[in-house]
Parts: sequence; structure tokens; C-alpha cells
Amino acid sequence: MGGPLIISTYDDVLTFDSFRFFENPNIAAAYLSRVDYKGRHLSYQISNCLNLPPFIEEQIPHSHALKIFQEKEIKLINELPLRYITQNQKSVFTENMIKKNITAVLRMPLGRIENVTFFLSILSENDYICGREFVEQLLKEKESMTDKIYAFYSALLTIKNLFLSYRKILELKGDETFAHMERVAVYSHEIALRTWHLANQLNQQELLKKFSPFTFETLKLAATIHDVGKLAIPENILNKPSKLTKEEFEIIKTHSAKGMEILNTAFPTKGYARGELFSKELYAIIDVTKEIIYQHHERMDGTGYPNGLKGHEVGLFSKIVSVADVFDAITSKRIYKAKQSPEIALTEMVKEQYNKYDPLILEALFRTQNKSLLQSIQ
Repeated sequence: MGGPLIISTYDDVLTFDSFRFFENPNIAAAYLSRVDYKGRHLSYQISNCLNLPPFIEEQIPHSHALKIFQEKEIKLINELPLRYITQNQKSVFTENMIKKNITAVLRMPLGRIENVTFFLSILSENDYICGREFVEQLLKEKESMTDKIYAFYSALLTIKNLFLSYRKILELKGDETFAHMERVAVYSHEIALRTWHLANQLNQQELLKKFSPFTFETLKLAATIHDVGKLAIPENILNKPSKLTKEEFEIIKTHSAKGMEILNTAFPTKGYARGELFSKELYAIIDVTKEIIYQHHERMDGTGYPNGLKGHEVGLFSKIVSVADVFDAITSKRIYKAKQSPEIALTEMVKEQYNKYDPLILEALFRTQNKSLLQSIQ
């Protein structure tokens, strides 16, 4: 068996496709954004504009964040370049827009969850988005967008604390797994964003359907506990300062299955609990997490474990985490090895292990390091 399958409602739950009507030449791009009270601003592109980044993260002034929190109506910001140069505080998000000739932004509040407010940003090179017809069409979509955001992020917050408790136990055990999982989560998020961009360049529609703000957030959270099964591995093996014996390595390899057991106990695959106690959004997050936990040591050439899966038998998000996992393993200091440079890690992953990884995802890893596999053949 290849582990869990994504639930049948996956596309409905984790995609964010309320924006099909944005396929309009007058609209340059659209972003789903959020700002918290501390001024942390995150924006995911929900359109397919290659000229603009898929993700922007920045810190904005507290005073500006408070103004956004107070907004209740759609706000149009035109004459963008002029407004920008007359402001004291500069924005990475605004800079990216101006560089691509964006002159107008329409911002629509989509609600608040705890201390985070969500909004939609529509970007245009002209005044089309000022028109009454477009605004009315946008308002018709607002309720469904807000409902979907609330359902997903409520589920994400619900499960986040449980995941944090798993990680805290690993941290208290004193091994290196906790910090490793934190780094792999960051790498996985970055690699996924680059993979989205590459898939967009190549017009790989089936792959593009897998990516949305919800899947990026799910992947990042799921990756933070991809090694949770190491809770079941004896500490004398987990923290051994020398090379493992063949028998000890076989025990280490069981952590994928052990991790699945842990999550299946809290969130059964079948039965009353799945259908009645938890939302479909929460179970979509859990199913992606189970897949990652179970498959992150599988390899494209079938040499991985626990099932020796090959190629498309390995889930997309598991492939992403596996690349992030190996990259961090090589570049981090461990009790039994010295830290290696990112350059050495990339070289090793290409020369010695190339057939083990999805080429597109490996290229995405290279892009996170401002490199490309194309350099090796030029």
C-alpha cells in the first residue's frame, strides 16, 4: 500500500478557484492577502501572472496595519506610482506592482479570524476595476470567498496546536528532530512556491491545480511534523553519535509508519469521527499530512521506503518535502556529521541522487538558492 489517499473532496476543499472570472485582459493579477496586528503581511498570488511573484512577505508599519483592520468596504487605490513616491514607508508588495506597470489596486476585506484580517487585492494597469459592473460582480463572490477562508483557516488553527504539542515532545527529548522539522517546513514552502512558478511557465495545468494559498499553508504546517514518528524510536538509536548498524537503520526506517499510527489514532481514516466530529477542511489538512509523513522517504526510482513507490505513485507534496528533507540533512550539523554548504548539497543531490527526485522539484530547490540545473549543462 502507498499510504493514505487524498480525500475525494480535496479539490473542493483546498483549491481556491473563485477567481475564474478574473480571466480578463484588464486584470493583471489577484492576490489573497492577510495582515496580523503586528503588521506581518503575507500575500499569495491566486492568478497566473508570471511577471509578479507567487508570494510576498513583508513587515508593514503598525499604523498601516491598523488602518487595514478598520476597513469594511472595498477600497480603490489608483495613481499607485505617485502615491508610492510621496509616502515615507515603502512596501515590497507595492514596489513589485509598480515595476510591472500596475497603476491601480482594488482591495476588498474578506473578514477576520482572531488577530488576522484577510483581503483580496485586484491589480490592474488601467481603471477597469473602478467600474460598477466589475465591483458588483466582485461583491457577489465575496460571501463564498469569506466562507471558504474562514472554514479553512479555522481548521488550520484548530490542528496547529496539536501539531505544536507533538513537536514540543520531540524538543523535550533533546534530539535534533524539532529544529530539523522547523527548517524543512520553511524549505518546503519555498520549494513549493518555486514549483508553482515553474509549472506556470511550462503551462502544466494538472500540476497548477494542486497549488493554492490553502495547499501552501497546509504543506508548511504538515512539514513541521513530518518526522513525528521518531517519537517511537529509542533515544539511544535516535541520538547515536556514530554510524548506525544495519539493524538500527531498519528501526529508524519504521518512523514513517509509526507517524501514521500516531495521526490515525487522533484522526481515524474511517468511521463516525471522520464524518461527524471534524470538518472536511480539517481532514483535508490531515490527509495531506498523513501522506507526507508516510511517503517523505519514498524516491522516484523506487529505492525509498516504506513501500518502494516510484514516479507518480509518490504524492506531489511528499516529493517536495523529501527534497527539502535531504537538503537540510546535508546542510545541517548532526551529532554524527559536520555541516555542509548548500553548494555541496546541491552537487550531491544531482550527481549522486538525481534519479531519486522529481526533476521539476529539484530545479525548484535550485531556484531557492538562486541557481539552476541549466547551469550544469551550459
